[in-house]
Amino acid sequence: MADEQITPGAAGALPSLADLDNDLSPEQIATQAAAVKAEADLQAKRDEEARVTAEAEAKKNEGKTPEVIAAEKEAADKEAATQAAEEEARKKEEAADADAIATAEAFYEEVNKRHGFTDLKVEYGNVDPGSIDGLYMREKAIIERSQLELDAYLKKSDPRAYAYIVHRNNGGNDEEFFAKPTISLPEFETFKANTELQKQVLTRDLKNQGMDPEYIPFVIEKAEKDGKLLEKAEKSYKAINDGQDKELKAAEAAAQARELAEQRVVKGMVDTIADVITNNKTEQFQIPDTKKAAFNEYLKQHLMFDGENFYITKPVKSDSLSKLIEHEYFAFVNGNLSELVKRRADTARTTQFRLGAKKTEVAPKGKEGASGNQEFVPLSEI
Repeated sequence: MADEQITPGAAGALPSLADLDNDLSPEQIATQAAAVKAEADLQAKRDEEARVTAEAEAKKNEGKTPEVIAAEKEAADKEAATQAAEEEARKKEEAADADAIATAEAFYEEVNKRHGFTDLKVEYGNVDPGSIDGLYMREKAIIERSQLELDAYLKKSDPRAYAYIVHRNNGGNDEEFFAKPTISLPEFETFKANTELQKQVLTRDLKNQGMDPEYIPFVIEKAEKDGKLLEKAEKSYKAINDGQDKELKAAEAAAQARELAEQRVVKGMVDTIADVITNNKTEQFQIPDTKKAAFNEYLKQHLMFDGENFYITKPVKSDSLSKLIEHEYFAFVNGNLSELVKRRADTARTTQFRLGAKKTEVAPKGKEGASGNQEFVPLSEI
């Protein structure tokens, strides 16, 4: 009996021994046979899909003239070509945007090198770094970085000034800060080489410990005669420095805790605003879905927090002053427009009367078309 020949379209058939290498192991032969069968199954699936598509196309065109079929095919081809062109344009636009972002990032990388920035990170998100918004985000990051660097510089060069800033950030006032005496310590190496500085530091430390000022000169004189002035002054220096560091760290921790608490409060308010806008929790009218995201961002940009209260700030410009006053009056009356609507409606009726307008006849009750003599003013006109 002759061996059966395997073809790619013979679904479910097994390869003959003649098609396989007799030198292969049984496992390798089985693997090859499985591969051939998988290819045959795939081809059979393609053939079946082509058959189903052809039948569906034939059923779709059943009863249609060749002209209609040709016209529909032409329209379908045009639609496919349009979609392909739009997809190609979208890909080109994305590629161009990616190139622009890469170019802007490379540009800023060079600028960073001029500044000596090694760790400046700007989270641009979906914003083009080369756009106005991108430049604003970068400048904002640089300002924040500069503030941190200034704090670090002051902390090292002028601890007293830095302590004052921290004190003010914690809500303290000038009277509280300056009522508490502190010692501005010199650089340690300068201190070690200067006997007068050693005496000054030791004197201030003894005063802080509560020693009677009359006895302090004798204590310092004795320490100097005994050759222990530097030893005692160093202990005082360390005690003063450690005490000030401890106070400063406590103040920094309090300031950080205060800042984190404010951030939580601000985030809570921002989330509440977003909830009111997104879930239509406004009282008298609903914000259109297409405007919600932009309006939410607008409020976020104009939201201010003074540590106790929130404010929505708006720039006052002469060309928009009347509209701003209307908005503020709306808030002032808690959204009650009844008087304003009544006054506007009364004004409209008075104007009609003065112009000699014909009074609208009211249809008798029960007749079709009776609507009364009411006038309504759109909210957009108020």
